[in-house]
Amino acid sequence: MLKPSTVLAAIVALGLVLIASPVQVSGQRRYLCWYNRDQNAYTFKKIDCKKQPTAATLEGCQEVCTSHGSKCAGIVFAVYNWPAGKHCCFLKSYMDFYGRQFQMDRHTCKKE
Repeated sequence: MLKPSTVLAAIVALGLVLIASPVQVSGQRRYLCWYNRDQNAYTFKKIDCKKQPTAATLEGCQEVCTSHGSKCAGIVFAVYNWPAGKHCCFLKSYMDFYGRQFQMDRHTCKKE
């Protein structure tokens, strides 16, 4: 049989874990994405994915946007055929709902 102090310590430890966990999850940004859609306007930064290879995935591009805080409203990610052979991630200062057009292998994502 366990001592009451051991049981109490276990309950307190479990409570701390449960309290701390939602903070970590809520700190992650969520994005709403439209696949095979592009938005040409409102680019404030083009990411050179040869120099910054972590941005060469959709999730990596989203992380770059998240790191820019409120300045970045969303992204356009180029899967293939990078403009200038190096730009795959385009950070947007504004997401234009009506400005998106069809383009294969471009993904437009907006912060939620």
